[in-house]
Amino acid sequence: MLHGSPTNAPMNSCRAVTRRQLLHVGALGSALTLADLLRLRAAEPKPNAKRSAIFIFLEGAPSHQDTFDLKPQAPAEIRGDFQPIATRVRGLHLCEHLPQLAQRTDKFAVIRGITHNVADHGLAKKYLLTGNKSSQTVSYPEYGSVVSHAYPSREDLPTYVSIDESFVGPGYLGSRYSPLTADKPKFGIPYSVRGISLEDGLTVAKYKRQTELLKDLDLAFREFEDLDDQVRGMDRFQQQAYEMISAPATRRAFDLSQEANSENERFGKHEFGQSLLLAARLVEAGVHFVTVRLRPAEFDFDTHQDNFPRLRKLLPPFDRGLAALLDRLQDRGLLESTTVMAAGEFGRTPKINGTAGRDHWARAMCAVMAGGDVQGGQVLGATDATAASTQKLLDKEREKHRASKRAAKLAADQAKGLKQALDTEKQKTAAAEERARQFEVALFEERARSAKALAEQRAECLEAAVEVAREISQSQPPQQLAPGPGPPARRASTQATELARGAPSTSVWKSMS
Repeated sequence: MLHGSPTNAPMNSCRAVTRRQLLHVGALGSALTLADLLRLRAAEPKPNAKRSAIFIFLEGAPSHQDTFDLKPQAPAEIRGDFQPIATRVRGLHLCEHLPQLAQRTDKFAVIRGITHNVADHGLAKKYLLTGNKSSQTVSYPEYGSVVSHAYPSREDLPTYVSIDESFVGPGYLGSRYSPLTADKPKFGIPYSVRGISLEDGLTVAKYKRQTELLKDLDLAFREFEDLDDQVRGMDRFQQQAYEMISAPATRRAFDLSQEANSENERFGKHEFGQSLLLAARLVEAGVHFVTVRLRPAEFDFDTHQDNFPRLRKLLPPFDRGLAALLDRLQDRGLLESTTVMAAGEFGRTPKINGTAGRDHWARAMCAVMAGGDVQGGQVLGATDATAASTQKLLDKEREKHRASKRAAKLAADQAKGLKQALDTEKQKTAAAEERARQFEVALFEERARSAKALAEQRAECLEAAVEVAREISQSQPPQQLAPGPGPPARRASTQATELARGAPSTSVWKSMS
């Protein structure tokens, strides 16, 4: 099931309630008043949260295939009577009896990938409201109690309000984190909240007079501390409670008569619409968590019989109220800081039964979420062609993870291959450079050998020329050489010069042969 675990705090993390505290609260099992809640919430200060949440519990479990996950191509015994209508999101269709929400699909997300295996109403409700399956040893708290534990509201406001009695309660967190229960409002009937209204006919003015009297008694019996304590008859938590109800802003939050008739019309003058209007007012006042629970008999989605006629009556007020809630939160700049969720405890059977109804079906269900960090205009998860089973989002995420790992491995292999290719090219380049160097060395050595051989040839030729010139000079008579060099001597001199220049004449080689 898609859920968030409320807390992992051990059971012994909660503060023990003393005997004195129990005496202040009253008999065990009695309903807690506002003063009781304040008394039990005496703990170390904690930071206030800047966010709020409204959980709309559609008790009884509405059929997902008749609301937000229609299957118009399925057989008649599965698709039912309702037709899909287009929305502001391309490809997303809703039931024809949700026209206002269809025009606001950009504000919320439809979650279709929810599944679990608990088809019992009681157990499934606990699963939905706590995020934990029911246990015989551990009593898990519902979400509002967890928020109350972690992010208490300011002193003059309850942190968690349940419109109508909560189903689970604070669990192992203890009564200190119980919700303040508010009855379902009915349009035109003066609204009161247990613990907000003054008990036993006491008015605010009368309470103030009693407070002044207590101050006088405090001065008169300063030395009689015990008697003074008995006379007061209330502790600081009761005083805090009365200060809360005497605060105009707090009392206005619960006073629906403050709303204009146009706003009542927008939400709808019925229990569901007025409950959502009250939830909006509480969030605007600073309450951090509100659960709207309309119990069966008034707003019952448990449609084992006459599924479609009953939904024709239930869906229009749901459509109107939720659309108005989203609009109001957005108009007042609170939608981004307020998470809204609407869901039942499970879905309904794909096939219509013999009494024109749908039975329990936990394998597939849907929810609607908006506000906070929820991105509107999207569908998460999916069901098959008959809305019987889901493609679990968890499996999708695992597949994405596996795909990411495969892509990473492929990229690593490619990088390794590129590195090997680069290394090969480097090796080839180094080999080519070495061959070029060796070629240059060989070429230089060859040129050096050629130059040496040429020099040796020149030296040999020069020696030969000298030798020839010596022989010529010795073969001529002395008298012929006296006037000057004759032709033989001139020829020898010329040949010697040519030999010295490295270009021996033909005559020299002929004379040497």
